[in-house]
Amino acid sequence: MDRILQCRADIKSRQLETSRDFVTESLCLINRVIDKNKAGCVHFSSDSKKQSEKFIDMMYYVPRADDYFINRLVASATAETEIVDTGEEKSVRFSHVEMSFSRDDHDKYFDDDITMGFSIVQKGTVYFQLKSWRDEYIAIRIYLDAAIYIKMYQTCVLLALQNIKFDSFEMYAAV
Repeated sequence: MDRILQCRADIKSRQLETSRDFVTESLCLINRVIDKNKAGCVHFSSDSKKQSEKFIDMMYYVPRADDYFINRLVASATAETEIVDTGEEKSVRFSHVEMSFSRDDHDKYFDDDITMGFSIVQKGTVYFQLKSWRDEYIAIRIYLDAAIYIKMYQTCVLLALQNIKFDSFEMYAAV
């Protein structure tokens, strides 16, 4: 039994080290692009000068004053202060984030203003489905190499097929 537990600990350590290396490598390749009329942009590529056509939008949800209590609570508890272009400090309050894919893994766009949204909601399961976005969402665009885009899209499909449930108890107990 001890040997099994030790093997499990070793595997988790290796996975954590690999994840850290990947994140560190990815962060070193970030090239921020600021456009006054568009969402924030970040580019992940082995060549930071060349921008790929592939992108995902990270859709940050800003709850309204009359939104669900838990959304407002999470937004308040995780609020950050940032300095905007005018030099003023602004409080940033997001309750959750979802991923939005404008094309499928065969490079075909979806109809109208609909994209594939990947997320999970309380008392629900992980989903990957067609979705339109309300005004409460703020998009941060991330440019990706084509291979990474396809891999992320396929990973979202696989995760949605696994019916992973949102566990309310673990959300509150995780702190």
